Amino acid sequence: MNSKDEYVSKMQAKLEEWNTEITMLTAGADKVGAKLKNEYHKQIESLKVMQAAARQKLEVLQQAGENAWKDLI
Repeated sequence: MNSKDEYVSKMQAKLEEWNTEITMLTAGADKVGAKLKNEYHKQIESLKVMQAAARQKLEVLQQAGENAWKDLI
């Protein structure tokens, strides 16, 4: 990774990709039986936790100086 901006862009793209996956899983959960629906919701919650952690790391990264950002990844 060459620059902080490139890394931030890639992280933002990954977060958007996860948003899409969460939306698709949520829509799919409505179409399955009760047992599978529970599993879908567990997976969705797990993804949301990971996404929140990544979003928080991204915020810290965006505030880091140009020379310090590599220590954060």
